[in-house]
Amino acid sequence: MPNAGWSSRLRSSSIAFVLFMVCPLASATGLEVLVTDLGSPAPGLAAYSVALTLPGEFIIAWDIEIQGSLHQVAWQPQSPIGRPPVLTPSVEDWDGLGSLERPLDSHFLMRPDIVLVPPEEDNDLSGGLGSPGFAYGWGTYMRMVGAFVGVGVEALDVAQIVLPEGSAAHVTGVVAGPMGEEFPVGFVVPEPSGLLLLAAGSLAMFRRRRGLGRPGHAIAKRHF
Repeated sequence: MPNAGWSSRLRSSSIAFVLFMVCPLASATGLEVLVTDLGSPAPGLAAYSVALTLPGEFIIAWDIEIQGSLHQVAWQPQSPIGRPPVLTPSVEDWDGLGSLERPLDSHFLMRPDIVLVPPEEDNDLSGGLGSPGFAYGWGTYMRMVGAFVGVGVEALDVAQIVLPEGSAAHVTGVVAGPMGEEFPVGFVVPEPSGLLLLAAGSLAMFRRRRGLGRPGHAIAKRHF
């Protein structure tokens, strides 16, 4: 069901411009979320990816926040002395870097045409050093607000979430379709099995789109 208050969460003028450029399609049947188990990237850690789908419709804009005990990786270009580490809330921050640290980091996977609010996260840098130039830590939240210009996507890869084994993260927010319809987002990763529909067989499509190149399996699919 549509959720009131979208204009208060996003910059209304930008959203209006985005929606104006998109031709309306058939009405969406409802928002779906796919959680994929990426396995354990390191002892004591569990990693998941999250994707949102709007069947028969396009996702145009989003405001999504993730809260929990999030394992994070920060980096310093050329490791200059005295320069604070650079946080990495989005996959964009990994361009040109190696992949050794990426499986250990919680980050958003979207590559938006427009970022209405720069992605953000926190990191206490308490986990010590990893590869040269990288520092581990724990964060409590990540947030990203963005939109596409023109046609959006039916399936939106949202985030990779890395947690202590046995813990969970809360994903909240709202996404918008091309006609301005709003769909609330609210679920836990991983959710209790009693609240989920198994989604076996859907992994290949999302692995290709995600491009992580690591084995995994879809563990849950939920309809809103």
